[in-house]
Amino acid sequence: ELMRALIELYPHTELTCTIKKVPFYESAGMQVIDSHNTQIVTN
Repeated sequence: ELMRALIELYPHTELTCTIKKVPFYESAGMQVIDSHNTQIVTN
């Protein structure tokens, strides 16, 4: 719920996370746009 509200407020939000957390952020509406070693960039 909080992630969805933040994305609505800031539609160009980006974050990095570990590969393990990708499904969580995808379920919140974020999309993978890049990767760096063990970090994934989403927006």
